[in-house]
Amino acid sequence: MGHKSAYAEEEMAPTTSNEEKPRRRIVVGKSSSSSGSNSESSDLPMDTLIVVSKLKAYVKAKSDFNTSGDVADELSKFVRLMVNEAIEEARAEGRKTLMARDFSKISF
Repeated sequence: MGHKSAYAEEEMAPTTSNEEKPRRRIVVGKSSSSSGSNSESSDLPMDTLIVVSKLKAYVKAKSDFNTSGDVADELSKFVRLMVNEAIEEARAEGRKTLMARDFSKISF
């Protein structure tokens, strides 16, 4: 009889019809201005394109350095610029498929 639940009574909390439902917050990735030349660039997703855990693991294994949190965003900007140039290469060849060879033509 020394158990805590020996004297517990089952009851339900009263509910009201005007009960507020929990609010939902929609969180979107932070948008930054891109230097793209397309007029629809404001419609482009500005999510992080880098797998942060993989990047941090690579940097740690290669150099034993730590990686700052803002590195992934900067690399994402760089990746977008490279992809934009590769798209233009594919477009110049009359293709609608991006291929690895489109990136080999990019000069850094």
